[in-house]
Amino acid sequence: MVKGEIVNSKIIASNIYGDSSYSISGSGAVLMLVPDSPYNLQNDVSVTSQNEIKFTWRRGLSNGGSPVTNYTIFLDTEGSY
Repeated sequence: MVKGEIVNSKIIASNIYGDSSYSISGSGAVLMLVPDSPYNLQNDVSVTSQNEIKFTWRRGLSNGGSPVTNYTIFLDTEGSY
């Protein structure tokens, strides 16, 4: 299976007495996973100054089945990331 892929599924219910039989197969479930990391992070030197930094990057190949809603940029002062 691949991230974001639509899959067919069945479900069972369980309680203290045991498990039900499988439900009828359903479709449309999407594997929801974290998105792939962005890549090709670069500084746009035409904008960067003492007071402003502009970055550009490429989004990851997969969004994990849901649109990416935010990116967070971290300052790495020691090269530890």
